[in-house]
Amino acid sequence: MAIHEIQTAAIRLVYLQRPTEHDVAGLRTSLRLHPLDVEELLGFPRRNVIRPFRDQLYIASRWPAYEPLTKELRAVGLQLVVGPGLLVLVDDGACPTIQSFVDSLMQPAHPLWQASSAAVMAGLLLAMARWTEQQVNLFAKEIVTSHGDRDRIDFGQSLETVSRQLASLEPLLMPIQTNEAEVRLSLRLAVHRCRHQAAELLRLQRQPTRQLTPILATRLPRLVGGYAVASAVVVLIMLFLRS
Repeated sequence: MAIHEIQTAAIRLVYLQRPTEHDVAGLRTSLRLHPLDVEELLGFPRRNVIRPFRDQLYIASRWPAYEPLTKELRAVGLQLVVGPGLLVLVDDGACPTIQSFVDSLMQPAHPLWQASSAAVMAGLLLAMARWTEQQVNLFAKEIVTSHGDRDRIDFGQSLETVSRQLASLEPLLMPIQTNEAEVRLSLRLAVHRCRHQAAELLRLQRQPTRQLTPILATRLPRLVGGYAVASAVVVLIMLFLRS
């Protein structure tokens, strides 16, 4: 468990990895979180959710990550609470992109140092979409030896849901001190990348190894029969020419 708090020029960012009940209970009062959000922040998101509460939004999303040892996809969960001047991030520490994003935001030279909470959130979601693209490409290279077809379809559908979820954020973010073109652009790029990768996951099919024995079993009688007919024709032609 780890908690990182960053105060940029415009927002307070709270980043929690694998939070405990004590961690989240302390944030409930200070951040005015919805009780349901507090409860869900303690667990792994099983589905994609957007839930408004007062001037805040709770967002839960599942992203596919490639596991090179098993050559399969697994889920990485990301939960956010975004409000005026506030952004809460919660994950299980399995995605290096989230940690890198938070670390980079500590620098005043960061492009989002003076940005609103919605703009920072949009930047993170775009970074997650780019990371997902890399994960899906890695998975695609190993698709021949993969045996996770059901997971592939599930994650493809989950990514499609994430893309619809991100597309629906624009109007919901309007009360959260934002009308910035960069927020819209980042969200639309994230939506585009997610939809492209969802389509790629749903398109990919395992290529079964071709076995020689079944092929010979079906084609050998045809080959033998064809050879016999051709031989008979040749013999008849030779007899005809000799006569």
